[in-house]
Amino acid sequence: MDLDPYRTYCARFGAAYHQTIISNWNDDRFKNPRFFKRGSYSSVYLCWDNQTGSDNAIVKYIPLPKPLTTELRQRIHREMLARQTLEHPNVIRTIDYRWGDEQLLPNFKFAMPRIGVSPSTDLARHLTNCGRLSSIDTKNYMYQILQGLSHCHSRSIVHCDLRLDNLLLDISPQTILITGFSHSIKHDDPPSPINQGSSPFITQDLLSHGMHLEPYLIELFAELRPDALDLLVKMLKIEPTERMSAVAALQHIYFDGFEPKL
Repeated sequence: MDLDPYRTYCARFGAAYHQTIISNWNDDRFKNPRFFKRGSYSSVYLCWDNQTGSDNAIVKYIPLPKPLTTELRQRIHREMLARQTLEHPNVIRTIDYRWGDEQLLPNFKFAMPRIGVSPSTDLARHLTNCGRLSSIDTKNYMYQILQGLSHCHSRSIVHCDLRLDNLLLDISPQTILITGFSHSIKHDDPPSPINQGSSPFITQDLLSHGMHLEPYLIELFAELRPDALDLLVKMLKIEPTERMSAVAALQHIYFDGFEPKL
């Protein structure tokens, strides 16, 4: 399936479209949706969860074109498989999913649990608002991301779209949650053009063109401490056999003496 037309289909979803979704929301469990963020193929809302009596449940809403193609249906099922396979404090859980058969707005919903007393954010928004992270927050977030990735890889799930927008941050306590599994694959899945992450992102582009990353990284992050730069370079080796795994990264000297800030 060529997903470019689907991107175009989703790109027209502006404020008026979100208001249409909210006005026509029909769900017996998740109520009072408030727009949170938009992804490449979906929009995300914070809702009241009637079953648990809590606010700020996260509902990922995927609009479905008519007719629904087999490949898009398979893509949704792949994300379902990844979410059902993973269970870790640094990976977002799925507590419910459902096909919406509304005539006006056919859709598919993933529901994730309340993750904080106040609405949480993602790292992209957090960095926009606060600027540079402190060294301790950088190390703390990196450690949690690697823990989550290590769990994904132990279950043979490859994320394929790890970026700031797909890292939710619960401010209190400071907890990172990996989300955005719409591009994920099983480790032994055959390559597919729909599983190569969201564009434009530098990692995907550089790796696909075989660029030598190490000199570029050393120049770009020259102000980093040597141990931090060493970790970064080893994690971004283009050759898979030379690239440091998430498990090995957690044992890197950069984390010596570090205790996660929970």
